[in-house]
Amino acid sequence: AAESIGGGAVWLVTGPCTVDAADEECVTSPSYPDEYGSREACTMSMAGPETRYLVVDRYEVEQGYDYLTVGGRLYDPRFDGRAIKGEITWTSDESMSAGGWRICARRAITSSTTTTRTFVLGSWYIDGPCEAAMEEGRQCVTSPNFPEEYGANLRCSLSIFGGGTRYLEVGYLDEASGYRADSLLMDGVELTHHDSGRPIGEVTWSSDAMTSVGGAWKLCALDAPRQEPGTWEWTGPCDLDPVDSECIMSPQFPGSYGAGDLRCSMWIYGGATRYLEIVRMDMTTGFPPLFMGGRPVFDDREGEAIHPVLSWSAADTGSDSVWKVCARREF
Repeated sequence: AAESIGGGAVWLVTGPCTVDAADEECVTSPSYPDEYGSREACTMSMAGPETRYLVVDRYEVEQGYDYLTVGGRLYDPRFDGRAIKGEITWTSDESMSAGGWRICARRAITSSTTTTRTFVLGSWYIDGPCEAAMEEGRQCVTSPNFPEEYGANLRCSLSIFGGGTRYLEVGYLDEASGYRADSLLMDGVELTHHDSGRPIGEVTWSSDAMTSVGGAWKLCALDAPRQEPGTWEWTGPCDLDPVDSECIMSPQFPGSYGAGDLRCSMWIYGGATRYLEIVRMDMTTGFPPLFMGGRPVFDDREGEAIHPVLSWSAADTGSDSVWKVCARREF
């Protein structure tokens, strides 16, 4: 049967793990602060219904052989600050041991300090060489050495400290990153401008062994989406139809946009699904002026979900290749 330990009964513990005599909100590995032993097993959970938050003061174990799990998942530093749900378990194997661990269940938490950074509840948790930045009051994180090129063989894991809901703002994303072996993922899927406005999940980034050529990025965390999900967002001189805001068009539509290095990137804010309607697509060069996902937008792509980005460059199409497309909820 589970044993309730300490006044107030914060923890229920089975096995040789122990509640800290000086702080009943904390529990430690056996023999802490000395090394734990072999073939040990513990189960820990909250004794009452009150919500408490995980704070890990120390974590030194034999990686790959001794395990602390939280809610059925192997412990990860990003769990720090999250509400404790379900059981926490500890097991050690029959071989080497290490310095052990001390975890606490706090009633409230606003920040947590490691040897190098202080993490504030609701801000980015950064594991790796990626860098925190503030921009107009927004909490952001960037690739190393931003906005310059980063190095080879680098890795970062990013999440929201405490597990609260914040919304993604893609502040900068060099399109060169989409053509390289480096990866920027959210919840295992390649991250694009299309993800602005979505709730922030688990973000991972890695660079390969080659020298960086572009690919820098900046992500920010917002308290709420900046605009209505499902609407157009874009860079460049393209503009919305003043009569139908679901449509976007070439500069000075329906007239010629003239010469020059004009270009636009367009996407659907918030990751919502919208379907492409082609209202007008002049092909004076014999080739469509728009690309989506790196492929030309011929008439047979009408009705496709718009993802990830529509792109246009005047240099590729000539001044008379005017166009207008719309993003429809249904098609």
